[in-house]
Amino acid sequence: MAKLNFGGRTHVGLKRQKNEDSYKADPSFGLWLIADGMGGANAGEVASKIAVEEVLTNVQNGSSLTDAILAAHQSIIFQSANNETLSGMGTTIVALKCEDNLDYEITWVGDSRAYLWDKKLSQLSRDHSYVQYLVDEGALDAQKAWGHPKSNIITQALGMANKNIVVDSYHGHLLEDQKILLCSDGLHGEIQESEIEDLLNKGSSNQDIADSLISAALNKGGKDNISVFVLSSSTQEISSEELSSDRKPQLLLLIIVGLIILVTLLSNLPFPPFSSP
Repeated sequence: MAKLNFGGRTHVGLKRQKNEDSYKADPSFGLWLIADGMGGANAGEVASKIAVEEVLTNVQNGSSLTDAILAAHQSIIFQSANNETLSGMGTTIVALKCEDNLDYEITWVGDSRAYLWDKKLSQLSRDHSYVQYLVDEGALDAQKAWGHPKSNIITQALGMANKNIVVDSYHGHLLEDQKILLCSDGLHGEIQESEIEDLLNKGSSNQDIADSLISAALNKGGKDNISVFVLSSSTQEISSEELSSDRKPQLLLLIIVGLIILVTLLSNLPFPPFSSP
């Protein structure tokens, strides 16, 4: 699978007692997942964990991303129906699968999102939410959607019984100067896209960007769990990795050793005696 540079982090936030987000990466299969669980007691945490584990296992066994997500949906419904403490649990999910040639597929259910950064930020996914429905119907200006009081109402989630959910998808090709951002609504519901874009524009490593995004959401209140993946092609960050603080001493040592070897070789060459004309 394609080698991608990535950074990721999840945080419980400042208001919740438990982190019901789950996130997982398996670079060997080119797979990155974020799920945002919901439900009483531990149910949301269980649902999101089932989702990422089920999708990962099914993809490893050869299933398509869409089929793997639908299998996770059925697994959550089954466990919810057979365990009273888990009744009504559900979860959103957003998934990225990237091939060796950097062709990628993004799939999602709910309001966990995928963005593409190419100097500017653009949303690749489309929320399955009541607010998005209002925008689509022309009842709400898209510019007024952020921070809407009903933004927490989603119209699709894994685990919704008696509902034929639709797994949406987006296909693209990752260019060298682009980044992909996957996140739960604890990020995009706390900071606006212009702020997310500014942090991506800073040109830091992917892990630094992920940490900065989490910090920005916490600084705005951190009302929900927050999960983030930032990814780019492996060629994009080679220079920053090679010259990172923990590798600079190694690089300097190699240069010094090389100079010593060069001086030693030159001193042993049979130069002819110098004589004036």
